[in-house]
Amino acid sequence: MSYQFEVIRMDLYDVGRSVDLEKAQRLVPASRGFHVVAGRDTPESIYVPKPLIVQLDSMIFDQGTTPASAGQSVRSISIQAKIYEDGVVSMIGRMVVSAELTELHTLRSIPLPVERESTTIGELMSTSFKGLLVKISQAITVEEYSFDSLERESYTVYCLTDPVPDPRRFLDDNAHYLTTFLLGERPDFELHDAQIESTIRHLFSFRKSDVIVLDLDRCFIIDPARDYEDILLVLELANYQLLELRTLDKVLDRWLDQAEDDIRAVYMRRSRRMRKLSKKLGGLLPLRLDALFILENLENTSKIIGDYYLGQIYTHLCDLINTKAWELSVHRRLDTLQEIYSMAKIDVNERVVLMLEVLVVVFFAAELVALLLPIFLPK
Repeated sequence: MSYQFEVIRMDLYDVGRSVDLEKAQRLVPASRGFHVVAGRDTPESIYVPKPLIVQLDSMIFDQGTTPASAGQSVRSISIQAKIYEDGVVSMIGRMVVSAELTELHTLRSIPLPVERESTTIGELMSTSFKGLLVKISQAITVEEYSFDSLERESYTVYCLTDPVPDPRRFLDDNAHYLTTFLLGERPDFELHDAQIESTIRHLFSFRKSDVIVLDLDRCFIIDPARDYEDILLVLELANYQLLELRTLDKVLDRWLDQAEDDIRAVYMRRSRRMRKLSKKLGGLLPLRLDALFILENLENTSKIIGDYYLGQIYTHLCDLINTKAWELSVHRRLDTLQEIYSMAKIDVNERVVLMLEVLVVVFFAAELVALLLPIFLPK
């Protein structure tokens, strides 16, 4: 049986330490911020970062000309970019497609006829991101957030928008396939019943007609009313925060490698490296501030969402991706770096004080010799 799905793919990139949104808005046509639609029991005061919104592509296909395989047909695609001040660009690709349930694992690779070429939604989003990045590069401040390749988080939402008489019964009837799909395994993979139960039992429903199942990289939603925009926002927010934590952790990891070289230099009496310790300690301040803002935003978001329906979804996804462990890792690395450079600086300062004391003794002895020498020299 063929159903209609909306596939929403989120690719979030960390492009630098920050983006000047005013400058970026002069470089690309964009709208500032967006209105959060408060659905269900969600408070209107929910906190989310306000990005620049850039509409990149939008296409509607005639049903007769769309690529089709085993009943698949793509109805439309659209791509949107969100540029955040904290240096994150979120690419949102949406595709409406008709397909059988057992074809979910193939939807991301459906070929799309774009400009007489065959491409996938992922490739199209990647091309759009690269073009956007070139246009806004002058508005990006990179600093310590420069890597060989950009850090990225991806999450895909599969929404079944046709009505289903009993959504939970539907999940039970298709539990094996949906579990392998959510876990990223082959449909014929022999999963243990315990793993199926563990994945499917974490359900969230607000109405009788809707249900959502979450996993690390993808989730499955049944909602004929298509009232899931606030859910998409929460899923994007959790991945946004994970990306920021992972990137900051990677920066700190690189600093720890440099700290080992700096400490070796200190104890090998390399004066040039020793003079850089104060500069390195000063360089830790921006990283501490970045960590403070990221962790504070995480705390504020969890407080505002609270025990609301969206809060339950947000908390569960954060538990799956283990943001708490990333928070602890960032705290630990920051404290370790601070301790390393502080101890090294104290050691250097103690050496300087010791050298000054030796010089004072030498000067005092020289002065004493100069005073006593005339007494003992023959007249």
